[in-house]
Amino acid sequence: MRSSWRAGPGGVARCLVVFLGFILLWCRAVPAAASTPTEWRALGGALLETSSHGEVDVGLRRGPWRLELYTDTLQAAYSPELSRGRVWAALRAQGGAAGLMITPWTEGNLDPSRALSASYLGPELYWVRYLPAGIYAGLGGSLSAWRFGSMPTTTRAVPPWALVARSRILLGYYHPSGSVEVSGGIDRVDHPGSAVFEDASFSGALVQSAAELSGGYRPRAWLAPRIEVFAGTSTGRGELLATRVGGSMPYGIPLAGTGWSELWVQRHMVLRWALFAGNPDAAPGSGVGAEAVVPPQDTALRVRAGLRLDVGVLGGVIPIARPAGTAAPPEAQLVVGAAANVVIRRRAVWAQTEIARASLQGQGRWPVTVMIRVGRDWRPIQQTGRPR
Repeated sequence: MRSSWRAGPGGVARCLVVFLGFILLWCRAVPAAASTPTEWRALGGALLETSSHGEVDVGLRRGPWRLELYTDTLQAAYSPELSRGRVWAALRAQGGAAGLMITPWTEGNLDPSRALSASYLGPELYWVRYLPAGIYAGLGGSLSAWRFGSMPTTTRAVPPWALVARSRILLGYYHPSGSVEVSGGIDRVDHPGSAVFEDASFSGALVQSAAELSGGYRPRAWLAPRIEVFAGTSTGRGELLATRVGGSMPYGIPLAGTGWSELWVQRHMVLRWALFAGNPDAAPGSGVGAEAVVPPQDTALRVRAGLRLDVGVLGGVIPIARPAGTAAPPEAQLVVGAAANVVIRRRAVWAQTEIARASLQGQGRWPVTVMIRVGRDWRPIQQTGRPR
């Protein structure tokens, strides 16, 4: 199975060594308290499709501190609760497969000639203020330094580096049964240019604006619908920061039946509708759509199954630049996908399977995709009672 680890097993090994080093520092530096135990989680998964990928997620947390290794991404974060809000500060490093630029697609087919290895390092800082009636507002941003390299199949020019600065303001509403958030901001990309990125034929800074909306309705009931909406538009946003759409794994907007991060777009609207039946506590407490944390002493078997229909309308699909004599991509692209999802959970351990099919066509493309995940939710390392 080809995976996002293809950037090199050595890179994954280095990430593991660094992660173990951070664990040792964590045990010595993060203050301990009897009422705040150290908790851990672990997850492994695979998306089997035309370009298969794998994921590993291992994390530690104690109070507002969190340390997590997600495949090739290492993140250390501090997020304390304030009297009427929260602060999020993190330092993140990703090696090899940043932006999933190692597996680009062109018009429904894998395009290894455009593949790049990408790594970055940088801080992120956000502040959120809690307002009455479940409303919140916030602002923040990030700064990251990127390095790029070629893959064995790469035939394009390789940019040596890029600096990316992002700023965002956001406004949202949260309720246990649903949420909605609107955000917008300005991004600035500095890089050598000279057509090394498909969205720029100049050297210097590329300033991009973006606005996004996301929301969902997830009632807790044995038989319940689930509705999720993602929409966004941008000006000047190109290859590096284009919104990734596709697959059923993180680092992008999910869309049933498509490849993981298959579609890089400047404008998108994705509607996901599903009908789920079964115990709502079967949903993984540490995954997408988390609903509840099951007490560790509860060993009941929980099962939840659902059928999903996803519809996406996408515009500004990258690549923008086309070889001479080839047709330009359509301004708007419609993607329809359907999926069946099953989650089985006993105590803190859960397994999730999704089989999906989409309307996209491509040479050598798999007609269906299969997503499998097995994980363990946050649990104290030394169990002392019901988790918080």
